[in-house]
Amino acid sequence: MPPRPREHPYAVTGAAPTPTTPARRVLDLSESRMPLHSRLGPLPPSTPESADPRDAVLAELLARAHVQLQPAVWVDGDVEQREAALTAWFAARLAQARANGQVLVATDPNDERVLGVAVLLERQGTDFLALPDMDTSLLKSATVTRLAALDEQIERTVPCDPHLHLHLHLLAVAVRPTHDDVGLSLLDQVHRYADQWQLPVHTVAWDSRTVATHTRHGWCSRDDVALPAPGGPPVVPMLRQPARTSLLSDIAARATRGAGTA
Repeated sequence: MPPRPREHPYAVTGAAPTPTTPARRVLDLSESRMPLHSRLGPLPPSTPESADPRDAVLAELLARAHVQLQPAVWVDGDVEQREAALTAWFAARLAQARANGQVLVATDPNDERVLGVAVLLERQGTDFLALPDMDTSLLKSATVTRLAALDEQIERTVPCDPHLHLHLHLLAVAVRPTHDDVGLSLLDQVHRYADQWQLPVHTVAWDSRTVATHTRHGWCSRDDVALPAPGGPPVVPMLRQPARTSLLSDIAARATRGAGTA
């Protein structure tokens, strides 16, 4: 089984990684382990990784990146309440991704400050991943109800093809302000991982900017889905099919040549 992701510094410029000019450190999935559920049949038992001590920071970063978006405002009109709700929700999903997925973290090599994060969940067939327990003790009951409705609506947009034995769900990408280049680098790492294992990736965009960014990078949007009334804003399900890797293309070419000479 391939090794776990390792940290690999490279310049984030939107071009190909250049290891000789490090400016950011990003988890490199090019030599990542095989997805937990890559084999057909029943899901194998998985052993959750230990929580990263930075997970609290990551959850706060994810919450702050989403707190002003319309789906979050719908959850609670009070900014402090909804930031607390989103922080609890993302913390629960981070724990889930450590057991069934990948957490990519970009840091500044000078001071190890977290600059960005991407959260991937592994999904199989029609199996949904139930939200783990989260701390809602400081949240209003109405906020918890709407947060659960948001989570349920996101689940409903996940492809439910029983023949889709494994796919990835990109829960979110979040970066600190002025670090959009880091976000694009993390998205590129997600694409490389998906292409390496030939897996489709699904996500739910919360705003038009995310839709535009993903569309530029090969994602296709599906029909908008409105959150429940009253005042439920739309979210946009999106899907990216894996690109054929050079290895698979080479195998196909050899098979074609062999068939032609038979």
